Amino acid sequence: MRHTVWSFAFLAALGVALGGCGRAKSGKPVFAGVPKMLNNPVFELAHRGAQKAAAELGVELLWNAPIEGDALAQVGIVKNFTAQKVDGLFLSVNNAEMLRGAIDDAVTAGIPVVCFDSDAPQSKRLTCYGVDDAAAGARAAELMVEKMGKRGEVAVLHGTQGAPNLELRIRGFTDRMRQIAPEAIVLPPVFCNDNIQKAVDVVKAQITGNPGLTGFYMSGGWPLFATAPGPFAGTAPGKLAVVAFDGLAEELEYVRQGLVHALTAQKCYEWGYESVKLLMEHRNGRRDFPGHTDSGFDVITKENVEAYAARTK
Repeated sequence: MRHTVWSFAFLAALGVALGGCGRAKSGKPVFAGVPKMLNNPVFELAHRGAQKAAAELGVELLWNAPIEGDALAQVGIVKNFTAQKVDGLFLSVNNAEMLRGAIDDAVTAGIPVVCFDSDAPQSKRLTCYGVDDAAAGARAAELMVEKMGKRGEVAVLHGTQGAPNLELRIRGFTDRMRQIAPEAIVLPPVFCNDNIQKAVDVVKAQITGNPGLTGFYMSGGWPLFATAPGPFAGTAPGKLAVVAFDGLAEELEYVRQGLVHALTAQKCYEWGYESVKLLMEHRNGRRDFPGHTDSGFDVITKENVEAYAARTK
């Protein structure tokens, strides 16, 4: 296993190095994307979006990230791209404080930076393209109460501690729950470190360890990337009111089977597509970027799941 991971990292680094060398030959601007991790399907969609925009705009695209959600490794990758003097950087931040210095160093070196999905708002980045996490979390609370009612016990799944987007989602969810269902009990978050198998295990443990559980809020879709019923094996559809983030194909099956009441789906493809466009707009002279560029989000339930699936094929 150690040899496999080392080889993967080596090949990724080699790809980055070759990309940097190719820039001088092509004459194209080079933009580098750094998602939180490689081992997550939402970032595969972001990569596809970035590739599409790069092809349309005549940009050379580099793409690298830690295999898992590792903020320190992500700092190293950003510094590596900065040393290569790429023409623009866009990234989803694992930890805002840890990445802030690397982002600021890139900007000081003349490299514009756009965040997507997860922000470092105190850094010198141009803008962050993504969902309004607090608003989406609040909407999830409304969907939870719609299914569960105003009383019950709700578990909360977190990803990697310190991830600002997840913190905002959970805060939006818990604040709205206090407003509309003050008698409901929201349990402290449990962490999965953005790992699919760990998320499945953590959710199972919460269900088993809390027999009075009536709802589950998931600030990311990690356990739902496992084949259904995944973490809900042995749990009757509809017994728990489950609301989760994202809207990938694997997650839609949970909605179809009644295991998940609703999804708040981000614009994962657009993360990459719009980030490349924003960097090109800056290159072409635009300077009036808002602090946050709101992507919006979709709400998926059993009533519209097939229409959403057809639209996002």
